Amino acid sequence: MSGVAEDSDIFFMLIHHWSSDSAAVFFSQPMRRGGFNVMQYDIEQVQKSMTPSQIKYIMFIHGWTGSDTTSASKPGKVSFYRKFQNPSKDLMDIANCFLNSTSKTKEVSSAGIRLFLLNYGGQPRNTLAQLRYTKYQEMITVGSKTDPSRLPPTERAAHFASLRVYLQVMRWETLDEAVINRDCLCDWGWKFGQYGLMPIYTDKEPAPDEILHIIRCKCKTRCATSLCGCRKHGLRCVEACTGCRGNGCLNSENIELQDENAD
Repeated sequence: MSGVAEDSDIFFMLIHHWSSDSAAVFFSQPMRRGGFNVMQYDIEQVQKSMTPSQIKYIMFIHGWTGSDTTSASKPGKVSFYRKFQNPSKDLMDIANCFLNSTSKTKEVSSAGIRLFLLNYGGQPRNTLAQLRYTKYQEMITVGSKTDPSRLPPTERAAHFASLRVYLQVMRWETLDEAVINRDCLCDWGWKFGQYGLMPIYTDKEPAPDEILHIIRCKCKTRCATSLCGCRKHGLRCVEACTGCRGNGCLNSENIELQDENAD
């Protein structure tokens, strides 16, 4: 059988779920710049090129490194995939937590934070806050510009990101969207908002209140560019912003979440 799709989720699910007693499956993906040309993959041959660990953990690898419902994180897909060619015991322990249908939120959160520490070069004795501070110090000593996106996430951001990965991996593994009851989705990194289900990025303010009232914008053009002081510093607009009041501009949480749900 064959199918044409652009969604990488389908490709990875085919790899994970295909078995020797399955029919031959070919996945065809339109080439971005190839006109009517397509890239075709024989799922059986793709599996044969992988190690057993890579096949077993492929859905976790895909979910952790970013999908339609999970945030991208360091390292990229290829680099993380290669780690599972011969994974360490620590990495397998973490990944197994995300494949265990009985894992609790506390266990998943702890495993996710451990993985963030591991991927950003931290030590088991470190906290994410300590590692963020160390990486920030390293960043400002080598250049005049700082890029917050290169820093490890905060512990609460890592907590919610890990929960969303677990929820998605469970759905891919079981092929059942009801594997975790809809009423319990708010326990796994999501919340019900104005536009339906929205991801919880964190439940902490990005900075102390006194700092948030210092860094605020006065934009009158929907905060769409780096001329917006909040956007320039990697912060969401807040109520103290005199132009937008942190609601409805292109740098507010509500607008971003609306756009993500529209996809």
